[in-house]
Amino acid sequence: MAVNLTNVLVDKIDFSGIVVTRKEGDLKRQLHINSHYLFLNKKSRIDFKALLTFRKFLKENKITHIQAHSSSWFFAVLTLFVIPTIKIVWHDHFGNRVNYNNGGNLLRLSSIFFSSVIVVNDELKKWSKKKLLVSKIYFIPNFSNLNLDTKKTTLLKGVDGKRIVCVANLKEPKNHLFLIQCFFESKVFLQDWSLHLIGKDFDDAYAHDCKEYVQKNNISNHVYFYGSCDDISNILKQANVGVLASTYEGFPVTLLEYSYHRLLVLSTNVGYCSNLIEKDKGYLFSPFNQKELVSCLQQLVTSSEKNEKLAVNFNSFVIQNFSSEKIIEQFLAVYRA
Repeated sequence: MAVNLTNVLVDKIDFSGIVVTRKEGDLKRQLHINSHYLFLNKKSRIDFKALLTFRKFLKENKITHIQAHSSSWFFAVLTLFVIPTIKIVWHDHFGNRVNYNNGGNLLRLSSIFFSSVIVVNDELKKWSKKKLLVSKIYFIPNFSNLNLDTKKTTLLKGVDGKRIVCVANLKEPKNHLFLIQCFFESKVFLQDWSLHLIGKDFDDAYAHDCKEYVQKNNISNHVYFYGSCDDISNILKQANVGVLASTYEGFPVTLLEYSYHRLLVLSTNVGYCSNLIEKDKGYLFSPFNQKELVSCLQQLVTSSEKNEKLAVNFNSFVIQNFSSEKIIEQFLAVYRA
C-alpha cells in the first residue's frame, strides 16, 4: 500500500516519496518514475545516522506529513526530536493487532504524538479507539492500482482454464499448508486443476513442510512454487481462480488484484475479507475449517456458470467502490484535517 499511495499521489500533491528504513525489496521496481525514494539502511531501533539522513531529506523537500506504515511508527516519532513541527499519520495494516500485546504500552504512549490514525478495517478502528491516545481515527479501505504491465516473465504450468493462484509470501499466517491439504482432499487435481503459489520463499521449516506434503502425496505435477515474482498482472491473466487462505488479514490488496482480472475468488473470512466477498461475489471459508475450503474447491468442477457470474459481480463491485481515484480523496482529506 505504501507503493500504491506513493504512485497515485505523484499527480495529486506537490511531493510524493517513499522512505525505506531497513531493507530494500522487489517493490522498488514498481515505483512511479516521478516518485522520490530514500533508503536509510537503518541498523538498529535508534539509529542516529539514519535519523539525521531522514531529517535532511524532509528539510530539503519541505515535507509536512509523514505517513508511517505499521511498525514504522516508532521511527516516525523519533523524527519529532529533530523536526518538532512534522505531522505523523499512522497507517495500520496489521490485521492481528487486536490479538497482539507486544509493545502495546509504548505504542499507546507514542500515539500522543500522532496527528491521526488510518486503519483498514472496523476491528482495527475499534481497537485504536480503545487503546490509543489520539482522537482522529479513520477507516479508509485499501486500493490497488491496475498495473497492466507488459512484462511476461512467468509462465504458469498446468492446463489452461483450470489454474488456481495464491499470491502470498510463503510464511505462517498465509496458511499455505492448509490450502495445499484442502486442494489434495478436494481431488480437483484429478480433473486437471492445478495450484500455483506465488510469493517469496524463505527456505525455512514452513516452506519445507509445504513442499514435503506435495512430494509425499504425489501432487508435484499439480502444485507449483514460483517464489517471488514481479509480473503479477501477467500471472493473474493466466489464472482462473484466486485464493487467499490467511489466518488473519487487515484488508488484503490481493483480493482487489484478483478482482481486476475477473478471477473467481475463494477467500478466508478474516479481517475485512467477509465485507468484500459476500454471497454473490465469491466463496468464503474459515481458515481453520478444512471441510469448508474443500467444498469451495469442489465448486470449481460443479458450478462453472455460477462461478463466472460471481467473478463478474466481484469485478464490478471493486471497480465501483475501491478505485484509486475514489479512495485517494479520503487520504487527502485526512492530510488536510
